[in-house]
Amino acid sequence: MGAAFAGIVRAPMTSVLMIFEITRDYSVIVPLMISNLVSLFISARLQPQPIYEVLAYQDGIHLPTAEARSQYGQHLVVHAMRPPAVLLETTMTPQQALEKVSASEFRAWKQSDLGRFRRTIQKIIAYDLDLIEHHCDAIVCYWDQYAGRGAGTQGELTFAHRMGIPVYLICGMPVEHVSGWLLGCATEVFSSFEQFNEFMNSKLAALDALPSS
Repeated sequence: MGAAFAGIVRAPMTSVLMIFEITRDYSVIVPLMISNLVSLFISARLQPQPIYEVLAYQDGIHLPTAEARSQYGQHLVVHAMRPPAVLLETTMTPQQALEKVSASEFRAWKQSDLGRFRRTIQKIIAYDLDLIEHHCDAIVCYWDQYAGRGAGTQGELTFAHRMGIPVYLICGMPVEHVSGWLLGCATEVFSSFEQFNEFMNSKLAALDALPSS
C-alpha cells in the first residue's frame, strides 16, 4: 500500500509516515523507504507527471512547474512597483485635479495626440517669448547638464540676445562643455552663483555711487 501511494501521489515520505502511524512498527520503515523509492523511480519513468497535476490540468488549473517557480522566485514586488504618476490632494477641487492630471499626461501626448502636443508647445513658446519681449529687463540662466536636454532655454536666450536684453549665464558645469552658441548669447558668464552675486553687488554699488539728480 505504501509503495502504491508513493508511486501514484509521488510523496514517498508521506507514505512512510502514514504506514508507521498505522502499524507502529519501526521494522517496516527501512523496507518501506526502499520500496517507495523504487516505486517512485518506476512511476516517474512511465509517467513524468503526477496524477494530481494531470487532474488539475484537466480541470483548467495550470500549476507552475519547478523551473517556473525558480524563475518567479527571482522577481520581487519592489521590481514591479512604480512611483505614482500624479498625487492628488484631498483639498483639490475637481477642476484643479483635472488640470494636474492633464499636465502629468502632457509628455504622453507626443505619441497619443501629436497635434494637441504641438498646439500646447506653441502656446508655451508664445507665452515665454512675449514675457521676454515685454516684461524682462534681464535674464539670469543657470546652465547644467540637465538644462541641455531641451531646446527651449536656448531659444529663449537667443531671442533675448536678439532683443538686446542682458543675459547672465551661470555655468553649473565646466565652461568648455557649454555650447558656444549660448556663450555667444550671454552678456556675462559666471562660473558660480557667488561670482554672479559679487558682480551684481558691484553693479549696485556703482549705481549707488552715482550722484542723485
